[in-house]
Amino acid sequence: MERKKKILFLDILTDDRRLRRLIHKRLYGGKAYADCIAASLGVRKGELRVVDAAFEELPSRPDDFIAIIIGGSALDPVKKRDRSWIGRSYGFIKKAHARRVPILGICGGLQFTVRALGGSVIFNPKGWHFGTARVSLTTRGMRDPLFKGIPRAFAATCNHRCIAPRMKPGWRRLASSANTQNEAIAIGAHTRLVMFHPERTLSAARASAMGNKEALAKEHVIRVDDFSDFLASLADTSATGKKIMRNFLKHFARR
Repeated sequence: MERKKKILFLDILTDDRRLRRLIHKRLYGGKAYADCIAASLGVRKGELRVVDAAFEELPSRPDDFIAIIIGGSALDPVKKRDRSWIGRSYGFIKKAHARRVPILGICGGLQFTVRALGGSVIFNPKGWHFGTARVSLTTRGMRDPLFKGIPRAFAATCNHRCIAPRMKPGWRRLASSANTQNEAIAIGAHTRLVMFHPERTLSAARASAMGNKEALAKEHVIRVDDFSDFLASLADTSATGKKIMRNFLKHFARR
């Protein structure tokens, strides 16, 4: 593809190479997280420029891309826990937003973007939000192109310990759930953030649950004796997720 027609996938998954390999093996059958993002967007992986934010130089010109996708992260970007590469990521995101490059932040991508633009991220007082959640669109969310064709209430796959507790002036809440008030946020005309995982398949959700079984029990998200029922309760949310991802490309990406 020509320059300025590529999508940037800013990969903030982890700075632990061993953990990355484990996640790729367990959740994606040995494929990369970027492959999952490309499949959900409905594009070839070659249409993405993938940048590992922890180890690679960030692009100097974010406006060279038609859109930026920022995926989930194994790190919690709460204040005083930022590593140097996370700080550099904030600077890049802030520059991209200022230049009106369309941004879609997913889970950790929401949290990184909120921090980059001066908002706060905290550990959720309600605890780790893991599993299938019922998400409800606000009136603004119903009108937003990101959710075009999506029912007012829908199932989504969640896996986060942190939330953005407050909205800055001018930010708009697009969706909420019982656990997380700000499940989706609009910032300006070009930045859209979702706390849930629209890119996650049912097989990846189940693999994540199995890999985190002991931690989920320790944090009282599940009871070990009920784990098989918990696995059975996980829903396939990929069709709705793909619609949201592709709405972003259709209605926000530069052409």
